[in-house]
Amino acid sequence: MNYTRRTTNRKKSIGLVVKPDGSLEVRAPKWVSETQILNFLEKQQDWIEKRLQEISEQPKAEPLKEGSFIYLFGERFKLQLHIGSGNSIIKEGKCCLYVTNNSEVEIKQALIAFYKEQAKKTLPPLLEHWAHVMNEPHTKLTITSAKTRWGSCKASERHIRLSYRLMLVPEEAQEYIVIHELAHLKHMDHSNNFWARVAEFYPEYKTQEAELKQWGALTQSL
Repeated sequence: MNYTRRTTNRKKSIGLVVKPDGSLEVRAPKWVSETQILNFLEKQQDWIEKRLQEISEQPKAEPLKEGSFIYLFGERFKLQLHIGSGNSIIKEGKCCLYVTNNSEVEIKQALIAFYKEQAKKTLPPLLEHWAHVMNEPHTKLTITSAKTRWGSCKASERHIRLSYRLMLVPEEAQEYIVIHELAHLKHMDHSNNFWARVAEFYPEYKTQEAELKQWGALTQSL
């Protein structure tokens, strides 16, 4: 079995990482022999195969062009490009995108504008709904272009920031992020009290945390 080894003095046992490209990285102290590593990998075979399957099913970014796929609310749509001006829409399994030319830069800009427009329609009522349910009135919202954070909260100003990239992920994930940020209005940390607050309104939050990690690379490509 092919793998790369990274020697570390901090670990007392063997660790294993399956990278996004499907390659294996074994992290082990100097004293661990190759035979021990191979035995370890053999015992982890079922887990490795399961992780490789998960990676193969993750949404992947691809070059933006006519006929390539994009995501909206977790669903995949084929890009259909139209030269000229108009309102980009979703229709019959396609994202009808209006562009001035077929360059990837132009397509990307038009797609981002489309996502931002969707975010303006989707996120304010979603935040308003959950702010009411969680009894968190007078909450402000700003839609951002953040790449590394789905959302953030400034409790002192009751200000929630949500990235337009949330438009790519399923509605359940959007809902979870809104609840997560609203919970920070009472607990500006990730303490047990914070997670208890989240779980009160979204008991399956651990599932969404895991799924959102799978969407991360895709959304950062925009």
